Amino acid sequence: MARKNKEYPVIDLFAGPGGIGEGFASLHANNGKPEFRTLVSIERDDYAHQTLLLRHFFRSFREEVPDAYYDYIAGYITKDELIQKYTLAWQHEESSA
Repeated sequence: MARKNKEYPVIDLFAGPGGIGEGFASLHANNGKPEFRTLVSIERDDYAHQTLLLRHFFRSFREEVPDAYYDYIAGYITKDELIQKYTLAWQHEESSA
C-alpha cells in the first residue's frame, strides 16, 4: 500500500543537540520529499538547546540555506543579525525546539 507523500511526525524527547532529529530529517522518499517532520524537540540543557535551535533553523530552509546562515557560522555576523534577517523563520523554529 503506497503512502501519498505523507510525512511521519516526530516528537524528540531528551533531544540533546538534535542528532536523532538530523537522522530523521535526512530520510527522503524516492520523489525527494521528506519521510519525517519533527514537530517538536525538547531539551533542557542550555548549550544543547542552542545547537538544537540552530539545527531546526537550518533545516527550515529545505531548498537553499541563505548565505547569512553561513556568515553567522563563520563569525561574520552576529546571531542577532541572523535572527533580524529571518525573524519569522527563527520564531517558528523557537516554537518547535
